[in-house]
Amino acid sequence: MNLQEIYLESNQWLKDLEFLDIERKFLRKIIKDYVTDSGLISGNMIERFNKQLFELEIEIHTLRDDVLTIQTKMDLMVKDLITGGRKEVKATYQTIRHRMDELFASFKRFKQELFQLANQIIEEEAID
Repeated sequence: MNLQEIYLESNQWLKDLEFLDIERKFLRKIIKDYVTDSGLISGNMIERFNKQLFELEIEIHTLRDDVLTIQTKMDLMVKDLITGGRKEVKATYQTIRHRMDELFASFKRFKQELFQLANQIIEEEAID
C-alpha cells in the first residue's frame, strides 16, 4: 500500500471515528434517559455499561489522535521536510487498522448487548 492510499484511508478513518463518537453520545443518552430511568436494571449493570462506553470513548479519541499524527508525518514526508519513515508509517498504519477493526467489533458487541437490554425493558414494561 502506498502513502497516498494510506492517507485516503486515514481520512475515512477520521470520518468513521466522528460517526462513532456521535453514536457513542446517542448510546450514552439511551443509557441515561431510558435504561437508568426504567428502574428495572441494577445499578451494577448500568455502571458496567457506562464503563464500557467510557472505554470506547477513550479509544475513539486515542485513535483520532494517532490517525492525525500519521497524517502529519505523511504530510511532512510529501513536503520533503523529513526523509525516510515509510516503513514506520506502514507499520503504524497496520496497527491503527487493526485497532479500528477491534473498535468496530467492540462497538457492535456493546450495541447488541445494550439493545437486548432495551428490548428486555420494553417487554417488561409491556407486561406491567
